[in-house]
Amino acid sequence: MGKKILLSLSVFLIIFMTFLCFGKSYYVYSETRPAIGDVNVDNFIDSIDLTLLKRYILRVIRDFPADDDLWVGDLDGDNSINSIDVNYMKRYLLRKIKTFPKEQIYYTPNPSATPTQIPKYTSTPTPTQSNNYNDGYFPAGTSKSELISKASALKVSEVKAIIKKQVDDHWDVIQSVCGFKNKEAAYAFFFGMATRESTFRAGTETGSGAAHAFGPLQTAETAYANANPNYMPEENVPEMTQYDFNDYNFYDVGVSTHMGIRHFLHFARLAQEKYSGKDVLRHGLMGYNTGWIDGSDESWIRSYADETAALGVWYYKNNHMSDDEFTWDTDPRVDRSDPWSFYF
Repeated sequence: MGKKILLSLSVFLIIFMTFLCFGKSYYVYSETRPAIGDVNVDNFIDSIDLTLLKRYILRVIRDFPADDDLWVGDLDGDNSINSIDVNYMKRYLLRKIKTFPKEQIYYTPNPSATPTQIPKYTSTPTPTQSNNYNDGYFPAGTSKSELISKASALKVSEVKAIIKKQVDDHWDVIQSVCGFKNKEAAYAFFFGMATRESTFRAGTETGSGAAHAFGPLQTAETAYANANPNYMPEENVPEMTQYDFNDYNFYDVGVSTHMGIRHFLHFARLAQEKYSGKDVLRHGLMGYNTGWIDGSDESWIRSYADETAALGVWYYKNNHMSDDEFTWDTDPRVDRSDPWSFYF
């Protein structure tokens, strides 16, 4: 009888431990160093690590439970911990990727390792800086002059398609911050922004310094990482990549549009701390235009933010969501009587 009880208890413990580990990536360490991505050093890479990475990027926490923050948190091997690493963690947990980019730099395969073991650590080469061009529209390496020329030649319908792709790719964070009722409302809203800022002229470049902007949404230098250190950091949208400020990232229309949407969400999240409903979008737009969610008088908010909303609605109501048709600021065809009801 005692043996039967002991056997039953052993089976129960095995089942219980299997249940606890379900849905997690478990590692048997072949080295004393923790696995890349295991920021809380619990031998699992799971949603807890993702949460800690996000909190670290937002500066809610300054340190990980692991001894070496850079080792566990820098997933792409570029010697920094930023929103790109958060994106890699999300893709890993969704099983879209099986390893992190840094593992290709620091590890070589160990033929004797079991599938649950991390490859044996061999050396510590100096990682090379790499850029993520997933949002790029033109090939990496395209010169600045070519990027401007090619963007200037894009049709309105092509720019609309670029904006729609960015909304599709980042719908979860856009919808959660903005509260749009559906993707069509989000498309229309950003079409309104592109109209108010550039009338869909994707090669438009304006200003200098903090006002230096490019692309259909007129994305400013201030949106980018590693730009002028005097610019206010924009670290509250870890769900989207914050690209470094360089010629390709600034002048490529795909990256620029991505960064424009991210730039707007940065200000919309600041507005969420004080406002709700349409005022999140209204004051988010004012932040996008001026750098501050508050401080603009009501007449300018109506002229800029409410006009942007009305312009966006025009595309949807007139079935111009995919063609080359466009409107413009103060166009008498645009209904401005209730521009915001469409979005919610």
